[in-house]
Amino acid sequence: MAIHQARTLAKRRCVVFFLCFQLLLGFAESRILDFLDDFDSIPFDESKEACRHNSALLTQVLNHNASNNLLRFPVNHTFNFHHGIVADSLNNTVIQIDGTIRFQKVDLPRDHHLHYESYPACLAIQKSKNVTISSQYRGLIDGRGSQYWGVPVIGYLEIEEHRPRLLRFNLTNDLLIENIILQDSPYHTLYLDSVNGVEIRNVSIINRRTYQDGHSLIDMTAFNTDGIDVSGSNVWIHDCDIYVQDDCIAVKDVKNHSRETGIDGPYESSNMVFERINASGLGFTIGAIKNTYVRNITFRDSYLHKTVKGIYMKFAEKTRVKH
Repeated sequence: MAIHQARTLAKRRCVVFFLCFQLLLGFAESRILDFLDDFDSIPFDESKEACRHNSALLTQVLNHNASNNLLRFPVNHTFNFHHGIVADSLNNTVIQIDGTIRFQKVDLPRDHHLHYESYPACLAIQKSKNVTISSQYRGLIDGRGSQYWGVPVIGYLEIEEHRPRLLRFNLTNDLLIENIILQDSPYHTLYLDSVNGVEIRNVSIINRRTYQDGHSLIDMTAFNTDGIDVSGSNVWIHDCDIYVQDDCIAVKDVKNHSRETGIDGPYESSNMVFERINASGLGFTIGAIKNTYVRNITFRDSYLHKTVKGIYMKFAEKTRVKH
């Protein structure tokens, strides 16, 4: 019996040693990539040439270098890009924004692959797993929305909704977004469709024309600058500040939100909690929902300051809502 116990203990120690070795090996293989020091990036320059260069470089780095690594944008540096950066199939990636990422306006064709009616997002990440967007210094992602909003009312009549979203995550699992500021999105700010396993915390979203307390007619002409639009399952959004000129949070259904993602059901959005959120805009909404299921959605312990509405639902066709 003593010999058997000794052998069992030895086996357990071997297993523990092997797991620790694998963990250390994983950390050893992971690298910190600095967008300034490790790549030929151009900071501070807002010219079209610099934006084009940085955009192509970031696209390459995300798709070929970022998986299993940490990509850092250093503090006290600003990098300018054009919208249309797409990263596909990231895995175990941390994007640490300690400085500023800023998107300058440029005319690009519509991307029908990402969404049937929209321009490419400023940054889109799709078909990815275990992705973190974070900061040690409260980093900033600036969409320069005023370049698209134009003159109040007239700008909307000219451009309508042909504007890029700030961040889009499509068919992505295990996503964490924390400790950053999302500012002046041209269109929807944080667009999450067909996601699973998401936490968003300590994030500030600010889309406004003026700094008046409330939503004047001038402010509201920054139409469709939603805070967070989300479809999918197992989502926890908490301890955030949202000040926008449309829906602060909108829970969508997977079927009609994702459209051309190729998902073959189930189409329901489920198991979402939104709590401890300070928000101002139109309000919190479920919808618009069209002939699908939405269930187990919770809004709680939040403060809505001078919102146009409160918590409400929008339906396009027959829909089933549970809990």
